[in-house]
Amino acid sequence: QAGDTLNSIADSFGLSLQTIVSVNQITSAASLWIGSTLQIPDRDGSLYIVKEGDTLLSITQRYGLAMNAKTLGEVNGLRDDNLVAGQKIFIPYETMETSGTITASTDVSFDRPSEATTVGIYNQKVVNPLNDNSMQLDGILLQAEAGTPVYASEAGTVIDKGFNENGSGFVKIMHANGYTTYYDYLAEILVETTDRVEKGQQIGSFGEGMTNTSVPVVFFQIKQDGIPFDPESFFN
Repeated sequence: QAGDTLNSIADSFGLSLQTIVSVNQITSAASLWIGSTLQIPDRDGSLYIVKEGDTLLSITQRYGLAMNAKTLGEVNGLRDDNLVAGQKIFIPYETMETSGTITASTDVSFDRPSEATTVGIYNQKVVNPLNDNSMQLDGILLQAEAGTPVYASEAGTVIDKGFNENGSGFVKIMHANGYTTYYDYLAEILVETTDRVEKGQQIGSFGEGMTNTSVPVVFFQIKQDGIPFDPESFFN
C-alpha cells in the first residue's frame, strides 16, 4: 500500500527486517511497488534454498540449528526427507546466507571506515558488546586498538551525533541517493551536527571502556532509504 516500507511492514507483524527480506528473496531496495504481495511468516527466520545432496539432518548440522531434523520438517509441512535441489525451506529463528541477501539499488562505493579487523559480519548473530545478550548484526562489527581513527566512509552531512548511556558515542551521516552511514561505540566524536564531511575525514576513534569487550570495537552500518545493506559489498 502507499506509504508502506519494509521496516514498517516488519514492525506491524512483529518480525525482523531480515526475515521479510529473506523469505521474499528481496534483492533490491527498489523492487517493491504499490500492489506487491509479500509472504509473511508467523515467526522470525530465514529462507534456505536446498542444494544437491541436502537432507533435513545435514541442514540442521551444517548450520547448528536450534532444532532437530524432525521439527524442521514439521515446520515446513514435509512428511519425509526427500528434498529436491532448489526447494525452499523456512528455518525459524535462524539466519544464514541465502539468496535473499539484500543488495543496493544504486552503484555507490564506500570506503572502509577504519583500518580495523572485522569481527562480526552482516546478518551474523553475535554477543551484544554492551550487555552480553544475543543480537543480530544489520551492519558489521570492527575491532582495533584504542586510539585507532574512524573515518567517514563517504562524503556527506552529519545529521545526528551523541552519546549512549554507557558513554560511547555515535555519528550518523547522510549521503547522496538516500544513503546513510552509522558509526557506534566511538570513544570520541570529532564532528558536529550539520557538518559537511569528506570521504576519509576522521570523525572519531576506537576507545577502551566503550563496550564490554576486552579490545575496543566499533559498529558500522550502511542504509539506503532506511534499509540496511551488507557494508562489505560497497567497499573498494
